[in-house]
Amino acid sequence: MLHAHVASLDIAHYMAGQPLPQLSTTLWLDDEETVRNRQRSLVAARQQYLGTRR
Repeated sequence: MLHAHVASLDIAHYMAGQPLPQLSTTLWLDDEETVRNRQRSLVAARQQYLGTRR
C-alpha cells in the first residue's frame, strides 16, 4: 500500500508541474517527461469532460 501512496505523490507533483521534493522510489516504465505529460493530458481531458477547465 505504501508504494501506491508514493506513486500518488509522484503523480500529484507531475500534474502540478512541480519537481519532486526527493528522489522517487517509484519505478516508472517511461521517463519522467513522458509520465508528466501523460498525467497532465489525463487531467486536462478529465477537466474538459467535467466542464471545469479554466
